[in-house]
Amino acid sequence: MNIKIKHMIQIKSKLLIIILVAGISGIVHGQEISYGSIHDFQQVIPDLATHFRVIAVDSPGHGRSEQADSLSFELMADYISEMIDKLQLDSVYIVGYSDGGITALLLASRQPGKVKRVIASGANSKMSGIVPQILEYLNMVNPEFIETYQQEWLTDYQSKSPEKENWKKFVNDMTRMYSGEEIISGEQLSGIGIDFLQE
Repeated sequence: MNIKIKHMIQIKSKLLIIILVAGISGIVHGQEISYGSIHDFQQVIPDLATHFRVIAVDSPGHGRSEQADSLSFELMADYISEMIDKLQLDSVYIVGYSDGGITALLLASRQPGKVKRVIASGANSKMSGIVPQILEYLNMVNPEFIETYQQEWLTDYQSKSPEKENWKKFVNDMTRMYSGEEIISGEQLSGIGIDFLQE
């Protein structure tokens, strides 16, 4: 894996290491959708950092991270795993929402020795588990839809991304990632041997 992943570390305590991973968020009708970046955690990082060592991550293609050749939930989990190795961390606590929650659960399933606990919010094991409005939105998304209806998101994405001219690839990669039904199998979930909180 040879792309640059943007992460931010805030250390005021060395008690625990928490990795924050963002995901898709927002209200579809009348509001812009966010595809997840470190920015989404800006309100909570200062408070968490008074108690924990906090690492916030932009997944491949998100925020200020470079794009990968393709995009999948497994790939995002692999990048977090590699980051844990490169930063020479022991096992960590991971907080993720939406795609970030899925990434956290996959990492716990695939690399149990690297994860102490998981808090996953809005993570779904199947695409049919997504609320209908978001699923409807995801089925409409393509570069033309973004140019027509999501100019604010596009401007924001291009202001952060190191590959701002390649935004259509990111949108197409995200669309392909959401095209299957099963994301995490029941076997993978039941095989997670640590405590996790999922809401």
